[in-house]
Amino acid sequence: AHIRLFCTSTSVLPPSLRWYDPLAHGLTDIGPSPEWARVRPILGVDMDVPAAVFVVTAQVGPQVAKYGERGGRFMLLEAGSWLGAWQAETARMGLGGVVIGAFQDRALLRLLGPHVSGHGHAPGDVASEHVVAAVYAIGWPAS
Repeated sequence: AHIRLFCTSTSVLPPSLRWYDPLAHGLTDIGPSPEWARVRPILGVDMDVPAAVFVVTAQVGPQVAKYGERGGRFMLLEAGSWLGAWQAETARMGLGGVVIGAFQDRALLRLLGPHVSGHGHAPGDVASEHVVAAVYAIGWPAS
């Protein structure tokens, strides 16, 4: 699985789109963060601007090639593990978090950029196709 991060408005990180690089164990800039007004309808939510939105994407082809039909299940299990870890950490930090499940898959992939949206690949190229497995928004709870 691949982690993408929309940083919307925070004093720690400037608004940007980042990718978690597991080899460097850090965030790598991908580009500017889209405006929340553009992201909100794609995520199907009606909420104030969160501090960050985590998006778990995965490539279907390599998982299915290696594990057969179970590859899809393994991707979802891994995404669920990330969600559980994020929920535990946001609670520990006194932040709020919400799992988002009503998103528009293709529109969200387009926002993430050509490296995950399928642009430049042949239609139906399953080996390079990414899917969105999970979305999690974090922020400060209302006081």
